Amino acid sequence: MKRDVKWLLVTSLIMFFWSTWSTLMMTGYYFRADPWYYLRNTTVLSFIITISLAALYTTNFWKAEPIFKATIVMFIISISLFFISNMQWITYILGASPY
Repeated sequence: MKRDVKWLLVTSLIMFFWSTWSTLMMTGYYFRADPWYYLRNTTVLSFIITISLAALYTTNFWKAEPIFKATIVMFIISISLFFISNMQWITYILGASPY
């Protein structure tokens, strides 16, 4: 069975651009000391790591098995952080957000 992470790479690229856009929409270019700010930036960085690992696996760089497992783990972490960071949109739409 051939392991393929191209679908992870494409999904991570789409989610990276969405999370970057939402980070800029919610905070702008300035620093805000709230937990959502750090969570959104961590989400963007986790997608960058996922994209890098998937690209390394696709190009057969180093050992395939550890990179494949790391790619899957980082994808799960990235999607989880993406879901949690987008929970702020729900509070913002419902009017419960302080911002």
